[in-house]
Amino acid sequence: DKWQRVWKVSRAQIDAHIQAFSAGDPSYHIPEAILHWPGNGDPAKGQHAQLARYMDLNGNGIYEPALGEYPLILGDQCVLSIYNDMNADMDLLFSSAATKLGAEILEYLYAFDCPTDSALQNTLFLHYEIHRTAPISLYNTYVGHFVDIDINNAMNDYVSTDPVRGISYTRDADATGPEQAYLILGSTMDEDDLDNSAGIGSNSTPNGFGYGDGIIDNERLGMTNALFYNNSGGANGEPSNPGDYYRYLQSIWLNGSPVTYG
Repeated sequence: DKWQRVWKVSRAQIDAHIQAFSAGDPSYHIPEAILHWPGNGDPAKGQHAQLARYMDLNGNGIYEPALGEYPLILGDQCVLSIYNDMNADMDLLFSSAATKLGAEILEYLYAFDCPTDSALQNTLFLHYEIHRTAPISLYNTYVGHFVDIDINNAMNDYVSTDPVRGISYTRDADATGPEQAYLILGSTMDEDDLDNSAGIGSNSTPNGFGYGDGIIDNERLGMTNALFYNNSGGANGEPSNPGDYYRYLQSIWLNGSPVTYG
């Protein structure tokens, strides 16, 4: 199955691809990941016609690497995954196909080669694109990400959240390992032709990005919820059904109690 894989492409490969076609190099061989980049899906199979980003040089909507077209990646090296909630593996979580969203997710995992900046050199970025073919609108919808960070002994790690900066981070109880953090940029707000200020309006956020910076419609909501759960039962134990996951996405314990401070 051509979809049971990831596509790993580097900026250097793309630059070499562009240069080879520009020079008309007859000895050039297109790297496998560029050649088989999933730019197009098959609508007859419920897939989107346009999938992963690519440079469409002739504007015909078809990814054609043999004509010099190439992936549009993020960072200096990028790994792409495509998955959905309609496959058989999801049957373990959902009681019927009717409860599935029909969501198709493109996940771009990327990094930069920047040895002069230690923070950037040691950071991995994730960019998600969520597509749906169903014409049904979704309400009260939450999108989250499960993160399982282990530092040395995984059984004595602590998880904390810095709401102001929109960061969840893990630290080792013995202070023998490095702290690892996860920063949520969040989804973009609906366009309204305004440069919204933080704290104004029902859809604003104190820990988002792009507010009041003079740029119109670049605001991101930031982190709205953060929660941990234990590998056990009880109110803060492992989720086991869609309702459990939905509660956790809203920072609500399994017994229906909200997370409180203090």
